Amino acid sequence: MQFTIGQTVVHPYHGLMEVTSIRERHVRGEARDYVQFFSERHGLSLAVPVDDLDKVSIRPVSSTEQIEALLALLRAPTEMFEGGWSRRLKGYQERLSGGRIIDTCWVARQIMRDGHKAPASAEGRLLRDILVTLSTEFSLALDVDRDEAAEMIRTAVLGDLHAELSQAS
Repeated sequence: MQFTIGQTVVHPYHGLMEVTSIRERHVRGEARDYVQFFSERHGLSLAVPVDDLDKVSIRPVSSTEQIEALLALLRAPTEMFEGGWSRRLKGYQERLSGGRIIDTCWVARQIMRDGHKAPASAEGRLLRDILVTLSTEFSLALDVDRDEAAEMIRTAVLGDLHAELSQAS
């Protein structure tokens, strides 16, 4: 993947990041090219050697066509996940560690449809982080504001149930 300064990309752990510079650095007497990223959400700056970018799973923001496919995945039936909350959480985290947006959507759908989760639970916190990342990426890809993107995600996952709850409040 080629990077340009100002480009927005997705990091598997830190979400959306902007490419701020591409430069040569000398480490232990060896010159290496680095791409510098910045996450405004986390206030985090990260430099990754160009040679190691494939290992980090940084990817471009999804296209409109990819977002349509992801919305279809969010609408699909929930899969059963065996085990208690700690096993589920570990499984979710393993899926998320690969940085694939399809896995991020899958985890969001699973947690959102399992409605008994308390907002303070580990799964609830994980879901909040996922929804920020997804809604921000969807908003960039579809050129809509983040609240509208978040509503699209909620409606795709919860369907008519979500629409009825929104009208009631």
